[in-house]
Amino acid sequence: MKKKYVFILSFLFVINYTYGQNKNISFFGLHRTPINYTTLRGNAVSGDTISNKQGTGGFTFIDLGIVGKPSDKISATAIMRGKNEFGAFFNTGASAEIRQITLEGTIADKFAFQVGDIDIGLTPYTFYNNDEIYNTYEADIFKIRRDVVHYENFNNGNKWRVQGFDASTKAALNKKILKQISFRGFATRSRANNQQLPTTTLYYLNPDRLLVGGKLGVIQSKYFKTSGNLVHFFDITGTSLDSSYSLKNTVLTNDFEVMFLDKQIKMGLRGEAGQSFYRYSERYPLREVNKNDYFYDASLFVKNKKIKLEVGYRNVGPQFYSPSAQSLRIINEISPSMFPTVNMGNNARVQTLLDRVTDLNIYNKSITQRLMPFLPQYGNVQPYGIATPNRSGFTANISNTQDSLMNFEVGADLLSEIVGEGSFSLRKFTSLRAGNQLNLYKLINTKRIIQLRGAARMENTTRSGSVPVNFKSLLVDAGALFEIAKRFDFSLGYKYLNASGNEYLAIRDDFNDITSFNTFEMKSSQGWYTVGLQYRIANNSIVSLHSNLLAYQNKQDAMNSFNINQIFLFYSLGF
Repeated sequence: MKKKYVFILSFLFVINYTYGQNKNISFFGLHRTPINYTTLRGNAVSGDTISNKQGTGGFTFIDLGIVGKPSDKISATAIMRGKNEFGAFFNTGASAEIRQITLEGTIADKFAFQVGDIDIGLTPYTFYNNDEIYNTYEADIFKIRRDVVHYENFNNGNKWRVQGFDASTKAALNKKILKQISFRGFATRSRANNQQLPTTTLYYLNPDRLLVGGKLGVIQSKYFKTSGNLVHFFDITGTSLDSSYSLKNTVLTNDFEVMFLDKQIKMGLRGEAGQSFYRYSERYPLREVNKNDYFYDASLFVKNKKIKLEVGYRNVGPQFYSPSAQSLRIINEISPSMFPTVNMGNNARVQTLLDRVTDLNIYNKSITQRLMPFLPQYGNVQPYGIATPNRSGFTANISNTQDSLMNFEVGADLLSEIVGEGSFSLRKFTSLRAGNQLNLYKLINTKRIIQLRGAARMENTTRSGSVPVNFKSLLVDAGALFEIAKRFDFSLGYKYLNASGNEYLAIRDDFNDITSFNTFEMKSSQGWYTVGLQYRIANNSIVSLHSNLLAYQNKQDAMNSFNINQIFLFYSLGF
């Protein structure tokens, strides 16, 4: 423990000395303290003398960043964290670490680069960190909780946090023939050697895996642009205790946009198409699996200054594998870290909406070689995003473009399996969604913020034949924010999820082959109610207090129903 504080003091001394000697040094930081007191009640723990039923949790940390700019061409950023777990006394829970080290700059005013801890994303079929659930129009009071989890797990939009190198350049050309050409290349290591999610293979035997790729883009004019994308995910032989396993996965795609009209009404065609090449081999016993497949996705769009309509068709092959676009953000097969068991410790508690928004420890930071297990109630139509394999069908979406008063969207996905899984009959998938944000204060012309949000998503999965499937889910979001005094807000939020029916979930081995199916049956509902007060100290600093109630009802077995009550205190200061 003493070494940690020696490290912190030394770091601060160096910063102070360096800043005094060189004014090309700047600082930024973030301090946060999320604390909660939580209780578990209900039939699932009635008479239970083993499972925990209440507890406190949380932590406090300060992230201190230093940016050194020896010139306007290059800069280096380091973020140091000091953290103390809530409930740890006399510094027993304290830790100190370097959270991020990044070097970035330009060479000859033409090449931009980043080295170290970086965030990378390309297209939804190549390199993409999909959202964990439909949450575009959820209430601000939920977004506060989600932001904490995303920040701690390096979820910066739809990019993945990796270690490596990223470089890009672009050049303007003859405007009559080609307007611009650009290139981007990267080489990264997505995870440490021993941090893969456990599979049937002993995880500590897995070799290092690198992910390299790039993008070559061409803008011909305002009427046409296209890009070629490459992602290659592969093992380095000889970097593990056992070199019996070897993975190579390559994805090549081309995305494009063609404009037919570019006036007050704009019309165009956009899309992406490509192929994946998957090879996974095992030396003992000798086995090699090769799977190649393709996808195409195209849509026609029409928009004016207010409304945008897009209709498309998508076909993603059953053996299209793109790990950096299909890895899930949440590890669905582990129990929540808060009250993980119920019923005398014999049953693992299911992940609820509250857990998936607030639990830091169920989030995945790795790009995984195989399709991860998922929970149908949180998304069964496209569990791996639009790159979900074995899907084809039509999509549609209508939304407004720029409107300070109201934002909305209405969308639909009407999809089907391409190849039956566990049956010759094909599953049919329907997903309908709608969301709205109304800035009511602009309508009634007041300076005090009054904002209403609401959204809903309905999913339906069916299959006829000898192995029928009928699974439905309904997700509802609602919320409001009222500025009752200057910078002082009163917030309400409500989430509801109802799921019922049966499904068959595929069990896959390390080769991504389906070996069997688990029967999945559910008839449950859960409602999350929250109310809170918030004071916005500054644009990037708040203090808030929330009261939460999560009611989970198992309609198949009432003895597995429970309630979670939680008081949440949050302080965040950015500087």
